[in-house]
Amino acid sequence: MKKILIIGGSTVLPRKEVSFWNTYVGLLNKNCKKYNFFMNAKEGLTAKQVFQNLDYYLLYGLQPDMVVLNIGIVDSYPRPLPVNLNKLLNCLQIGGGIEYMLKKTKLYYKLADIFNFREVDEKKFEYYLENIIKKINTKILLLGIVKPSKILLRSKLAKTNIIKYNNTMHKMALKNKNVCFIDTYSLIGEEDTIYDGYHLNLNGYLKYYSVIKRHINE
Repeated sequence: MKKILIIGGSTVLPRKEVSFWNTYVGLLNKNCKKYNFFMNAKEGLTAKQVFQNLDYYLLYGLQPDMVVLNIGIVDSYPRPLPVNLNKLLNCLQIGGGIEYMLKKTKLYYKLADIFNFREVDEKKFEYYLENIIKKINTKILLLGIVKPSKILLRSKLAKTNIIKYNNTMHKMALKNKNVCFIDTYSLIGEEDTIYDGYHLNLNGYLKYYSVIKRHINE
């Protein structure tokens, strides 16, 4: 039986709005019985983390027949503070309070558009992604980042960044025969997400499920 491994951030995980069996991972498990599906996901996952801990994310020798890679929004979204400063503030247990205050006063998105700090900048994102692909010796479905809406659009740079990172993923697919890029930017609309404009509702998960099912059956 073929093994399919799904690696991703919070878009892979269930939320209070959508239970596990209605996420695309749950739907695949229920309806594609000739495959074994495995999942390794965490909130806030970046390309850097996957690259640095690839054996862990590949479940230490699982040797899947296909990997679905669902990352990018955390890497690309503009932020008002540099990553290292944000980590320091979180260690001091004041980062969350500062972030809350900035968002409450709407300064978070204004400052983010001025400074455009990102968890993983474009060049590093490309470097990490390229090396992840080199080390995964099997077929890869590379899911793009959805079009920003709702809360995500409070940053004017969000859309520009996301298009750039999606273009990087598409370029990686063109360079590597084992990689298939899924254009979720065109696939998912505002009606397919919950209040934040990025995490999927049931309709969005059904769309992800349909497109992934089609590719794994090819």
